[in-house]
Amino acid sequence: MPVRDTVSWNAMIFGYSMVGELEKAQIMFDLMPERDAISWNSLISGYMQNGNYWKSIQVFLEMGRDGIGYDRTTFAVILKACSGVEDFRLGVQVHGLVVKLGLVTDVVTGSAMVDMYSKCKRLDESICFFNEMPEKNWVSWSALIAGSVQNNDFANGLHLFKNMQRERVGVSQSTYASAFRSCSGLSDLKLGSQLHGHALKTDFGSDVIVATATLDMYAKCNSLSDARKVFSLLPNHNLQSYNALIVGFARGDQGYEAVLLFRLLLRSYLGFDEISLSGAFSACAVFKGHLEGMQLHGVACKTPFLSNICVANAIMDMYGKCEAPSEALRLFDEMEIRDAVSWNAIIAAHEQNGHEDETLVLFFRMLKSRMEPDEFTYGSVLKACASRQDLNIGMVIHNRIIKSGMGLECFIGSAVIDMYCKCEKVEEAEKLHERMEGQTIVSWNAIISGFSLREQSEEAQKFFSKMLEEGMKPDNFTYASVLDTCANLATVGLGKQIHAQIIKQELQSDVFITSTLVDISSGSVNHMLWLNALTCLSSACAVIVKKVVRRKRKVREDCFPDFRLKECFRRQSIEN
Repeated sequence: MPVRDTVSWNAMIFGYSMVGELEKAQIMFDLMPERDAISWNSLISGYMQNGNYWKSIQVFLEMGRDGIGYDRTTFAVILKACSGVEDFRLGVQVHGLVVKLGLVTDVVTGSAMVDMYSKCKRLDESICFFNEMPEKNWVSWSALIAGSVQNNDFANGLHLFKNMQRERVGVSQSTYASAFRSCSGLSDLKLGSQLHGHALKTDFGSDVIVATATLDMYAKCNSLSDARKVFSLLPNHNLQSYNALIVGFARGDQGYEAVLLFRLLLRSYLGFDEISLSGAFSACAVFKGHLEGMQLHGVACKTPFLSNICVANAIMDMYGKCEAPSEALRLFDEMEIRDAVSWNAIIAAHEQNGHEDETLVLFFRMLKSRMEPDEFTYGSVLKACASRQDLNIGMVIHNRIIKSGMGLECFIGSAVIDMYCKCEKVEEAEKLHERMEGQTIVSWNAIISGFSLREQSEEAQKFFSKMLEEGMKPDNFTYASVLDTCANLATVGLGKQIHAQIIKQELQSDVFITSTLVDISSGSVNHMLWLNALTCLSSACAVIVKKVVRRKRKVREDCFPDFRLKECFRRQSIEN
């Protein structure tokens, strides 16, 4: 029987490593009578490619202690391991070794260095090293483009992609994928479409990785028809293409289509993962598909994905949106690990369903668990205080926000202002509004509504005028509040002016606006017209109300006695 030489041993170590049999690879390595750099590199690479980065680093250190010299392959692999654990300090030490051994100008090592700095969130160092490289190949360019995208510098990613084209270096699947992600990050549909056309002219036009990135770009830019078209033209679908379209449908408020696509995925041989499940649960939340959500929950219970925190958070959010906060709480209490998103989901689930007391109980329970609230937590809790008109707790929450250093950022500032308005402290809200940076339509609406609720109609109209002077564009809630003040003051002239703006902005079918127009009609036209309009409004049909206000529709008088608390119990009474 021939004796194995080093080449044979190395081949066996490499083979076992490639198929994930690392224990066998380690045994073969330990049994070797002599080891060379290839032996060590094979084992280091095996651990790294199988995600065991720390073990890869440990073997790398043992290699140095054994007196075996490092080469370009060693550094390329170990720098990827540093990227995997995002250990910047170790990466810098490896960089020092690279310089010491004179490999800093090597293009393979240099490309790995660019990738390491990017993955460790040191994009400036990555760009600096890239610019100093005497030789660059497509790997170097791809590493920096991907690094820019990973660090959310999407504009730089596209700039580098264009420069790469000018240098005629050549592109790869990953380069195109990064460029499409940049378009997604910038929500630049036009540029993404141009890039799609560019890809179709190359050999990558039908590549599944590039096509999936294209599909994802269209979905994130809310061009779902284009995303669907790309998906249908794919010769072979993979899990990533399904996931991109499922998540895209869910984000684009096409929840039912997302669930249908998930069911199609279930019937395929591809299986599903936590992204598929999370997207499907988000889709159920969109159309309040409680039954579909419960069925999906049953599917998730049969998989290990239920323990995934992202999936669990999506399920809780679904139950909250489907008006089932008790089911969300049951799942929350069963979770072994919770993050800020988990707490936000369960708190929002109760606040959205009018359970203000439970919302506050959960908030204080969150504080007790030493989980720090964020802007979304405070947004839900402040809404609960506003609904309860609980000024005392609202002020406590406001003080916590100030102490946390969040200040009056747009989202939180608007929620604080709304809370003070609902608690009838409009003057305090107005002071906060003046100090607020980046005032939003929400804060303007809150104060106008606050004045209106206190029947300070003139103040509300003055504030509305100020809002217009500041260049803020009103929305449906603004118009509804101001029209309400017109009804209180019987200022039909202003009401008509606002009505003209409503028609111009095509908001005349909005139920909030129509309700207030009816109130104006009650004060300025005749009682019968008001009853007709109000009865139709109770049927939640703004189109009918418009016809009534224009005297093109009439309701039988025997319908009026059934009108109670803005609810018409005889909708069938409405006739032409």
